[in-house]
Amino acid sequence: MIVVSDTSPLSNLLLIGRLDILQRLYQEIIIPPAVHAEVMALSSLGKDITEYTSAGWIAVQEPSRKNLVTNLSFSLDLGESEAIALALEISCEWLLMDERRGTRIARERGLRTIGLAGVLIEAKRQNIVSEIGPLLTDLKSKAGFWLGERLEARVLLEAGE
Repeated sequence: MIVVSDTSPLSNLLLIGRLDILQRLYQEIIIPPAVHAEVMALSSLGKDITEYTSAGWIAVQEPSRKNLVTNLSFSLDLGESEAIALALEISCEWLLMDERRGTRIARERGLRTIGLAGVLIEAKRQNIVSEIGPLLTDLKSKAGFWLGERLEARVLLEAGE
C-alpha cells in the first residue's frame, strides 16, 4: 500500500508517543521534504523526536512536479502542497491529511484522503488500539490537536465508545 502523509498525522502521533500506529496500519509512509522539515523542527521546540528519527519505515521523497507544488502553494502551505503533488505523482492509495482546505483540494484532484481521526478509527477496527478516547485526550492535551466536539462525538460513536 502506498501512503503519503502531511505533517499533522505524523507530528501529532509523535507527540503522544504513538507513531507506531501508522507503521502498524500502513507499514511504510512516504513524505515530501517539507513535511520532513516540519517534523524535524519539533526538536527546536524541545520535543523528543527520537521515535521519528529512528523510524526506518518513513521515506522522504522529493516531488518532481515543481510547477504543481508552486501552484498549490498559493492556497496551501509548502508541506501540504508537496504532499499533494507527491501523492498524485506516485498514485498513492491514501493521503494522510487533516487540514480542511488541503483535503478538499486533494479530493478535487482525485486523491483519497484520511485524517488522523479516521486513522484512529481504522486502528481500532484492526485491533491495533483498544480505545480511541484516551488517544484523543492525549492528542488534545499533549499535542494541541483540535477536534470539534461534534466530530469527536461522531468519531467515538463510530468507534463504539
